[in-house]
Amino acid sequence: MKALLLAGGNGIRLKPLTDFFPKCLAPINGRPLLDYWISALSQNGIKEILLNTHHLNHLVESYIENSTWNSIITIAHEPSLLGTGGTILQHKSFFEKGDFLVAHADNIFNFNLKELFVSHENRKKDLVATMLTFYTDEPQNCGVVSIDDNLVIQKFDEKNPLLTDRSLANAAIYVFSELIYDHFETNESSFIDLSLDIIPKIVGLINGCIHSGEIIDIGSLEAWNRANFHSEFQTSEFLEQNQAAWNIVLRKIASS
Repeated sequence: MKALLLAGGNGIRLKPLTDFFPKCLAPINGRPLLDYWISALSQNGIKEILLNTHHLNHLVESYIENSTWNSIITIAHEPSLLGTGGTILQHKSFFEKGDFLVAHADNIFNFNLKELFVSHENRKKDLVATMLTFYTDEPQNCGVVSIDDNLVIQKFDEKNPLLTDRSLANAAIYVFSELIYDHFETNESSFIDLSLDIIPKIVGLINGCIHSGEIIDIGSLEAWNRANFHSEFQTSEFLEQNQAAWNIVLRKIASS
């Protein structure tokens, strides 16, 4: 299985941190968030990863170039953002045939991806995707879903400010089958948002995998601070070469 890590966002809500760091390199306990993601994918047998870049792309590319991940990452720079769905469509040939993982690289959790893969494998075969979901007390900041007894997503409501009760939410981490492309328009030049343009089309065709732990969207300074003090992320394996690559990035930031 191959993977796409979506890492091109501008991180407006995370300013002033994102004046210096692209959101995917937000440091969590001294280690860039992106390193957690690539490590987790690699440990789950994914050795071909497409990474889109945009905001402060030179820092992301510097980190990857000097890290142990250089051989398994393909950089896809987007001078103008294609949208989360647009990136998937633009790089259809990268995934060829078969299932592939798509994740927003600005989330952090325990990175137990096996539950997602097992859920996808056991889904009804007419379902075109599996979505990782979790319970949140901030539904107004998430895509809220309803799931039936067969674990099929039956309703999707993206960032509704009227929602206030604890709800099941989209973690923006998916496994798609190749059938997902049947639900895309063929115009590759258009901006396509996965949550707004694609997911609503396939409600009823999405398997839901419920993650019992916490998933933090590093989308605000409060969330970033919470991730840095979260007990699950206090210990991490940061390879020596990757620490050196990170130090190069930090020096670039300091000198800019």
